[in-house]
Amino acid sequence: MYLYHGTLSIHLHSILEFGIDISKGKVSVDFGQGFYLTNDFSQAEKWAKGLAETYSKKMGKKFIPVVLKYEVNESKMNQLLNVKEFRTSDEEWARFVVDSRLLQSPEEYDLVIGPLADNKVHTLKKRIEYGIISYEEAIEEVRQKVHGNQYAFRTSKAIGFLKRGQVISL
Repeated sequence: MYLYHGTLSIHLHSILEFGIDISKGKVSVDFGQGFYLTNDFSQAEKWAKGLAETYSKKMGKKFIPVVLKYEVNESKMNQLLNVKEFRTSDEEWARFVVDSRLLQSPEEYDLVIGPLADNKVHTLKKRIEYGIISYEEAIEEVRQKVHGNQYAFRTSKAIGFLKRGQVISL
């Protein structure tokens, strides 16, 4: 199976030279801190282009989007890692996403797989903290805003299953 990671060319040297550093990943995201990939190339391409646009606006210079292609042995990975897979955007998935965004996700999983919550829910943590919405309202909001899929490699053991293939410039 192939998985794709959308990023910027400025990050390539670090990833290729020193490997994947999970600690550099964002913390308050759908499945907690990790290295995120998708099995959908167009989704990774969208992530990379979105990052390039955001960074270009902030920094006032052009950033180049790239996609890294990885190969994984899915059956071996599922046998040897502690994997949590959400097949649908059900209530269990939504609770996991909200808890992760509140920095309360379970730590025991090496790899978490499932639907991708719409990025517009990124203010969720603050809205819950300020009492604008309840936890239950957040669960329902997350369930209604889903697109794509994601694989969150959350441990170095999980990262060990990624075999880098190629760098695809966009």
